[in-house]
Amino acid sequence: MRKLFKNKILQVILVLVSLCLAIAAINTIAELKSRENKYVNQIMLLEIENTTLFEENVKIKDYYFMLTDCCNENQLKEYNNEENY
Repeated sequence: MRKLFKNKILQVILVLVSLCLAIAAINTIAELKSRENKYVNQIMLLEIENTTLFEENVKIKDYYFMLTDCCNENQLKEYNNEENY
């Protein structure tokens, strides 16, 4: 009878330990999922920022080429005017 009682107590302890381990595993998974979502959001924000910076870079390059074309054109006009005089 005592042995049966001891076995039942051990079984209850094992069930409680198993439940604690299961709860800990669920909490760990939830924490990892939360971190993953946080990092995914950060990556998305960085991609948006990168796209914006790329678009700005393209605009700056276009503006630069437009300015250099204007300067070259003006220099050419000035050169032609000097040649004509």
